[in-house]
Amino acid sequence: MSNPSLRVLLFRHHAGDPLSSIISAITRGGYVHAAFLIGGLTIIEAYYPTVRQRELQPEELVGVDVFSVDGLTLEQEAAIVAYAQAAVKAHERYSIPDLFRLLAPVRAVLGDGDDSPGFKTPTFCSEFVVRSLRDAVGIFVQNAPAVEVDPVRLGWSVRLLKDAPLVAPVKEAA
Repeated sequence: MSNPSLRVLLFRHHAGDPLSSIISAITRGGYVHAAFLIGGLTIIEAYYPTVRQRELQPEELVGVDVFSVDGLTLEQEAAIVAYAQAAVKAHERYSIPDLFRLLAPVRAVLGDGDDSPGFKTPTFCSEFVVRSLRDAVGIFVQNAPAVEVDPVRLGWSVRLLKDAPLVAPVKEAA
């Protein structure tokens, strides 16, 4: 029996992301982005303007921490990946207002975010990871609504176990 290969990635910097410095200022922590690693260097992430699937580039691997989900089964992994890929197909929108709701004074003005399941609700990066785990297979990584879990707090989860860092594939000589 093989082990699940799904991983949660937490980025200490996210090259080319104009929101990274804002996220760092809001959270005052070390992580500015979260995504799923679904195989090889393929990730699914909530990134403005919608949830997307793409390949990580070798230069992006520095500053990315890799976590497995404790107790994840192959069946759960398949359900999470299917859920995340469905979000890509549904063009689930990225939510800048939810990002700012992490600040209590802003939340007092905007109100609480929508934490209901499904793709009708815009999302930000760590919220997408938390909701995908919760809605696809019932794994709760934090005792808080998904809309209140920033990348730093996601890293505090006892359900996430730190793994070896990502390594760029070696290119074969021509």
